[in-house]
Amino acid sequence: MRTPREGGKEQRMSVIKYENWDGVTAPAIPAGWDMPGSFSTTSSPSGGITPTSSPNVLGESRAQGFPCWGTADGVLGNVSVQANIAIYNPTLGTPSAGGVFARSSANPPNLTTTSFYSCVIDWYNARVALTAVTDGVETTIATVAATLAESAWYTLVLECNGSTLTVVVVRASDGLILQPGGGWDSFPGPCITATDSTVTGSGFAGIRAYTDAQNIYFDDWYLSSVTSTPPVLSPWSVRAPVQTTTRRRAGRAGVVGFLSPPSPPVLSPWSVFTPIQEPARE
Repeated sequence: MRTPREGGKEQRMSVIKYENWDGVTAPAIPAGWDMPGSFSTTSSPSGGITPTSSPNVLGESRAQGFPCWGTADGVLGNVSVQANIAIYNPTLGTPSAGGVFARSSANPPNLTTTSFYSCVIDWYNARVALTAVTDGVETTIATVAATLAESAWYTLVLECNGSTLTVVVVRASDGLILQPGGGWDSFPGPCITATDSTVTGSGFAGIRAYTDAQNIYFDDWYLSSVTSTPPVLSPWSVRAPVQTTTRRRAGRAGVVGFLSPPSPPVLSPWSVFTPIQEPARE
């Protein structure tokens, strides 16, 4: 799988593992996962949440855990990890966050002795947070403020490519993308781009969750390998959310149509969306 070539650079992606939790009968856990007891699959998530792929989602309630995909193919350094995340919070103002991790030095990771990168959507603090955990010490690399809804799906993508870390968050209800300044807009690109060499080498990947008095759900988890360097971003080198826009060029209007991501979607902050047509040009 290749992303579009831009600026002479090309990024290649290869899906290693895709998990939609639908191959088992709830509450069973699919093979290959090291799963804490607070997690189980369910076909009836709370709060009117509908699975992004039916019938099951992975759910957690009132605990912290690190479900880890533990086969040998999961040991990689340069990866893209993606998950759809939703939360139903019956008790407002309580801690709740969910996301993904990569480059973990152990399977499963912990907050005492292991090292890994983590990115979570944090409903309690209304933000997206990228952190590095080194021998149990967690350090914040970057955060972006975000207005977050309950009982709604968000797609979170964390890419670790050498020392370059990027985060993309897409709101499923309208396809808008979280911007570096904290707003939601159709302009494609990461909300966080950082350089960090705290966690190097290969490691395991999976899901991170913390809930207090609510339920958090995950669906359509992906792990992909990343090679080469990220392409130079332009509005036409990534995919755009579902929309139709009208733009004027040289006094004439050009209509651009965009497709929603296929199933399964491409797993890269630089190729989450691909335009099907550019604006009309004279």
